[in-house]
Amino acid sequence: MECFAYFPSLIYREERPDWVEEVKNKATPYINEMREGCGFSVLQTNSMVNDPSLTFLRDAFFNVSVGALEEQGYNLERYDFFVNGMWGQEINESGGHSFHVHANTQMCGFYFFESSDNGGYPIFKDPRFSKSCVDLFPVPQLNVTNATPEIHFDNIVPGSFLIFNAWLPHAISTNLGKSSTKFIHFTLTHREK
Repeated sequence: MECFAYFPSLIYREERPDWVEEVKNKATPYINEMREGCGFSVLQTNSMVNDPSLTFLRDAFFNVSVGALEEQGYNLERYDFFVNGMWGQEINESGGHSFHVHANTQMCGFYFFESSDNGGYPIFKDPRFSKSCVDLFPVPQLNVTNATPEIHFDNIVPGSFLIFNAWLPHAISTNLGKSSTKFIHFTLTHREK
Protein backbone atom coordinates (compact mmCIF):
# COMPACT_ATOMS: atom_id res chain seq x y z
CA MET A 1 0.00 0.00 0.00
CA GLU A 2 1.25 3.50 -0.78
CA CYS A 3 2.13 5.61 2.28
CA PHE A 4 1.92 9.40 2.60
CA ALA A 5 3.72 11.44 5.28
CA TYR A 6 1.79 14.59 6.17
CA PHE A 7 2.05 17.29 8.83
CA PRO A 8 5.81 17.34 9.39
CA SER A 9 7.53 19.06 12.31
CA LEU A 10 10.64 20.77 10.97
CA ILE A 11 13.71 21.75 12.98
CA TYR A 12 16.42 23.74 11.23
CA ARG A 13 20.02 23.59 12.46
CA GLU A 14 23.19 25.42 11.50
CA GLU A 15 26.55 25.59 13.24
CA ARG A 16 27.78 29.19 13.69
CA PRO A 17 30.91 28.99 15.90
CA ASP A 18 32.06 32.31 14.42
CA TRP A 19 29.43 34.14 16.53
CA VAL A 20 30.25 32.50 19.89
CA GLU A 21 32.74 34.99 21.32
CA GLU A 22 30.77 38.05 20.28
CA VAL A 23 27.47 36.69 21.63
CA LYS A 24 29.16 35.52 24.83
CA ASN A 25 30.69 38.97 25.40
CA LYS A 26 27.35 40.74 24.80
CA ALA A 27 25.12 38.30 26.72
CA THR A 28 27.31 37.79 29.81
CA PRO A 29 26.50 41.21 31.36
CA TYR A 30 22.77 40.43 31.05
CA ILE A 31 23.27 37.07 32.78
CA ASN A 32 25.49 38.54 35.49
CA GLU A 33 22.84 41.17 36.23
CA MET A 34 20.25 38.43 36.86
CA ARG A 35 22.66 36.29 38.86
CA GLU A 36 23.15 38.90 41.61
CA GLY A 37 21.28 37.72 44.71
CA CYS A 38 19.75 34.80 42.84
CA GLY A 39 20.45 31.17 43.67
CA PHE A 40 18.21 29.62 41.04
CA SER A 41 19.35 26.81 38.78
CA VAL A 42 17.73 28.54 35.76
CA LEU A 43 18.38 32.21 35.07
CA GLN A 44 16.54 34.24 32.46
CA THR A 45 17.70 37.70 31.43
CA ASN A 46 15.79 40.81 30.54
CA SER A 47 15.00 41.38 26.87
CA MET A 48 17.90 41.78 24.45
CA VAL A 49 15.72 42.37 21.40
CA ASN A 50 16.58 46.08 21.15
CA ASP A 51 20.30 45.77 21.97
CA PRO A 52 22.11 47.29 18.96
CA SER A 53 25.21 45.18 19.64
CA LEU A 54 23.15 42.01 18.99
CA THR A 55 21.36 43.22 15.86
CA PHE A 56 23.29 40.73 13.71
CA LEU A 57 21.96 37.81 15.77
CA ARG A 58 18.39 39.12 15.86
CA ASP A 59 18.48 39.73 12.09
CA ALA A 60 19.87 36.25 11.41
CA PHE A 61 17.03 34.68 13.41
CA PHE A 62 14.49 36.89 11.62
CA ASN A 63 15.78 36.10 8.13
CA VAL A 64 16.06 32.35 8.65
CA SER A 65 12.63 32.21 10.32
CA VAL A 66 10.82 34.15 7.61
CA GLY A 67 12.60 32.08 4.95
CA ALA A 68 11.51 28.88 6.69
CA LEU A 69 7.88 30.02 6.85
CA GLU A 70 7.99 30.82 3.13
CA GLU A 71 9.51 27.39 2.34
CA GLN A 72 6.74 25.78 4.40
CA GLY A 73 4.12 27.36 2.12
CA TYR A 74 2.70 30.19 4.22
CA ASN A 75 1.31 33.33 2.51
CA LEU A 76 3.74 35.89 3.93
CA GLU A 77 2.34 38.80 1.89
CA ARG A 78 -0.54 39.14 4.37
CA TYR A 79 1.69 39.72 7.42
CA ASP A 80 4.42 41.84 8.90
CA PHE A 81 6.86 39.80 10.99
CA PHE A 82 9.09 40.94 13.83
CA VAL A 83 11.24 39.47 16.58
CA ASN A 84 9.25 40.04 19.75
CA GLY A 85 11.42 38.03 22.14
CA MET A 86 15.15 37.61 22.59
CA TRP A 87 16.56 36.75 25.99
CA GLY A 88 19.43 34.84 27.52
CA GLN A 89 19.15 31.75 29.68
CA GLU A 90 21.69 30.04 31.91
CA ILE A 91 20.90 26.46 32.90
CA ASN A 92 23.01 25.49 35.90
CA GLU A 93 23.53 22.11 37.59
CA SER A 94 20.16 20.35 38.13
CA GLY A 95 18.33 23.07 36.16
CA GLY A 96 16.22 22.70 33.04
CA HIS A 97 12.71 23.54 31.95
CA SER A 98 9.63 21.57 31.02
CA PHE A 99 7.85 21.29 27.69
CA HIS A 100 6.10 24.43 26.53
CA VAL A 101 5.13 26.44 23.46
CA HIS A 102 5.11 30.21 22.99
CA ALA A 103 1.66 31.72 22.47
CA ASN A 104 1.11 34.30 19.74
CA THR A 105 4.38 33.50 17.99
CA GLN A 106 5.22 31.72 14.76
CA MET A 107 8.87 30.68 15.13
CA CYS A 108 11.30 30.05 17.98
CA GLY A 109 15.03 29.61 18.09
CA PHE A 110 18.07 28.87 20.23
CA TYR A 111 21.65 30.02 19.82
CA PHE A 112 23.98 28.16 22.21
CA PHE A 113 27.16 29.95 23.22
CA GLU A 114 28.22 27.67 26.11
CA SER A 115 27.61 23.96 26.52
CA SER A 116 29.34 21.05 28.21
CA ASP A 117 29.29 17.29 28.60
CA ASN A 118 26.12 16.29 30.43
CA GLY A 119 24.82 19.87 30.14
CA GLY A 120 21.24 20.83 29.36
CA TYR A 121 20.13 20.47 25.73
CA PRO A 122 16.90 20.94 23.74
CA ILE A 123 14.26 18.23 23.52
CA PHE A 124 11.33 18.44 21.10
CA LYS A 125 8.06 16.57 21.68
CA ASP A 126 5.70 15.17 19.06
CA PRO A 127 3.01 17.89 18.82
CA ARG A 128 0.18 15.60 17.72
CA PHE A 129 -2.17 15.79 20.70
CA SER A 130 -4.48 13.00 19.57
CA LYS A 131 -1.53 10.64 19.19
CA SER A 132 -0.41 11.29 22.76
CA CYS A 133 -3.84 10.20 24.06
CA VAL A 134 -3.58 6.67 22.64
CA ASP A 135 0.13 6.20 21.94
CA LEU A 136 1.92 2.84 22.13
CA PHE A 137 5.47 2.30 23.34
CA PRO A 138 7.97 2.57 20.47
CA VAL A 139 10.54 -0.08 19.59
CA PRO A 140 13.88 1.11 21.04
CA GLN A 141 16.11 2.18 18.16
CA LEU A 142 18.42 4.95 17.02
CA ASN A 143 16.37 5.89 13.94
CA VAL A 144 13.51 8.38 14.17
CA THR A 145 10.19 6.76 13.23
CA ASN A 146 6.53 7.75 13.33
CA ALA A 147 6.44 6.20 16.82
CA THR A 148 9.28 8.38 18.21
CA PRO A 149 7.72 10.59 20.94
CA GLU A 150 10.66 12.96 21.54
CA ILE A 151 13.78 14.14 19.73
CA HIS A 152 16.84 14.85 21.90
CA PHE A 153 19.42 17.30 20.54
CA ASP A 154 22.08 16.05 22.95
CA ASN A 155 24.93 16.94 20.61
CA ILE A 156 24.76 20.73 20.75
CA VAL A 157 28.04 22.64 20.89
CA PRO A 158 28.85 26.33 21.25
CA GLY A 159 27.59 27.85 18.00
CA SER A 160 24.59 25.52 17.49
CA PHE A 161 21.71 27.58 16.05
CA LEU A 162 18.26 25.93 15.94
CA ILE A 163 15.02 27.33 14.48
CA PHE A 164 11.56 25.70 14.69
CA ASN A 165 7.84 26.47 14.54
CA ALA A 166 6.61 27.93 17.83
CA TRP A 167 3.82 25.35 18.12
CA LEU A 168 6.43 22.58 18.52
CA PRO A 169 6.68 21.71 22.25
CA HIS A 170 10.25 22.12 23.45
CA ALA A 171 12.16 21.83 26.70
CA ILE A 172 15.71 21.99 28.00
CA SER A 173 16.86 18.77 29.64
CA THR A 174 18.13 18.71 33.19
CA ASN A 175 21.74 19.87 33.34
CA LEU A 176 23.59 16.89 34.82
CA GLY A 177 26.98 18.55 34.45
CA LYS A 178 28.93 20.95 36.62
CA SER A 179 29.18 23.68 33.96
CA SER A 180 26.33 25.90 32.78
CA THR A 181 24.56 25.71 29.44
CA LYS A 182 24.01 29.23 28.09
CA PHE A 183 21.96 30.31 25.10
CA ILE A 184 19.83 33.02 23.56
CA HIS A 185 16.17 32.14 23.04
CA PHE A 186 14.16 33.92 20.31
CA THR A 187 10.53 34.28 19.28
CA LEU A 188 9.10 35.68 16.03
CA THR A 189 5.54 36.98 15.83
CA HIS A 190 3.36 38.67 13.21
CA ARG A 191 0.56 41.12 12.65
CA GLU A 192 -1.81 41.29 9.71
CA LYS A 193 -1.16 44.10 7.23
